[in-house]
Amino acid sequence: MKLIFFLVLVSGSLFLRAQLGCTDENATNYDPNATQNDGTCIYSVTNYSPVEVDQLPAVVSESSGIIQLNNGLWTHNDSGNSPYLYLLDTVDFTVERSVYIKNSGNVDWEAITHNETHAFIGDFGNNNGDRTDLRVLKLNLSLLMDNTVDTVEADVINFDYLDQVSFAPSTEHNFDCEAFLYLDDSLHLFTKHRSNTFTKHYTLPVIPGSYSATLVDSLDVGGQITGAHIQGDSLVGLVGYRPDNFYEPFLFLLWDFADSHMFSGNKRSIELGTVMDMGQNEAIYFSNDFAGWITSESTSQIGKDAAIYYFDISHLFTVTAYLYEKYSSQKAWKVFPNPVKEEMLHIQHETSWVRKVQVFNQGGKAIAMKRLVKSEKSYTLNITDFSSGVYLLLIEFADGERAVERIVVR
Repeated sequence: MKLIFFLVLVSGSLFLRAQLGCTDENATNYDPNATQNDGTCIYSVTNYSPVEVDQLPAVVSESSGIIQLNNGLWTHNDSGNSPYLYLLDTVDFTVERSVYIKNSGNVDWEAITHNETHAFIGDFGNNNGDRTDLRVLKLNLSLLMDNTVDTVEADVINFDYLDQVSFAPSTEHNFDCEAFLYLDDSLHLFTKHRSNTFTKHYTLPVIPGSYSATLVDSLDVGGQITGAHIQGDSLVGLVGYRPDNFYEPFLFLLWDFADSHMFSGNKRSIELGTVMDMGQNEAIYFSNDFAGWITSESTSQIGKDAAIYYFDISHLFTVTAYLYEKYSSQKAWKVFPNPVKEEMLHIQHETSWVRKVQVFNQGGKAIAMKRLVKSEKSYTLNITDFSSGVYLLLIEFADGERAVERIVVR
């Protein structure tokens, strides 16, 4: 069953005055009095093992990026390989099609991302820190969706790092990059540091031209970042490994952040086993709210072939009955119709904007999460294949106040 929940803010509920602190019940320093998250949440060591689904074809043994479109998974190899994109079937992961980028070589393609109209290939691998030709290739998605197309031409976004002053080859520099994503009309790059365990967050415009990347922030992630993706516009996943610890793979999650400042919210590192389990992680893609794909390239030193893995981290995002009591024990605001039989559910408030909406099932597991831009006072949330039952709707407003309502789906 497909429901469309239409959220419009109206007047209502008795809210708590915003108090800064850790608002995530799953954190070790959760503050039950906090009503607005300040990014200080701390989490216990978390281990998770993605499922190896299949080996990747030999032609993409150095797969370094991945996206999923309606016609399948698209991937590419990194430095020294031909400038091709490869379409993989999502059942047996065989190569269904290849597309040649005719006006661009593959200096060091390290990542791919997309928005609704274009795909972007990050030719910004910079192992020695001496490249002066960093760029992003921009392709029309309609060409990738057209099975008759086997050759395309890319627009180019050239860039440099304004804070890079030396281009002498080095094994210890902070201007390599293997990960980026699209959000809010910008490309967001995450560097791979070779002198420490930090990553820097830069932004670039999506319009072809020449730019200096804008530095937003930096964060110690405990290793080197090799891939990035964002679920909707709310949950960022960074994958990487720790060279100083036998290339141990990890997943680093960022969520509940303000605007596009991704390091301002919650941060949680997930241990993914050993390099013998996962190989050398290179890319991540959320195929739905909390699940998706991780790919690794072949690692000849340990006899590990390139492979694709499936992950589901929905169990890390839960809500308890206490949260319900905290934010809705006295409610003067209204959600209607409830129970809901129609395709639209209305929520309204006269004085505030919705910042984030989350939906939880009866087990407390998050099944949908959406961050809204500040200017939105109405929103339509599409939920597919919901069964009849009780769900919990958590709404966070721009001023940090929250409201929760039980929704009955019939």
